[in-house]
Amino acid sequence: MQPFDEEEFGRAYDWRLVKWVWSYVRPYRRLFLLSIILMPLNSAFALAQPYVFKLTIDIFLAKTKIAAPGWFEPII
Repeated sequence: MQPFDEEEFGRAYDWRLVKWVWSYVRPYRRLFLLSIILMPLNSAFALAQPYVFKLTIDIFLAKTKIAAPGWFEPII
């Protein structure tokens, strides 16, 4: 018997487990679906944050001034 045998741990996707978890999520399904929709947006903002810091440093702290991108000016 191998240490990580399929019989020992079961399947990776078990419908009984999904039904059990969904029974607890069902009263909050709107919030659950909203959180699933907003997760990629949160990831995109997290990835964009260093770029916004770079622009802020380049525009305000650098010795040579550069023009801010058009989309960044309303934020300033």
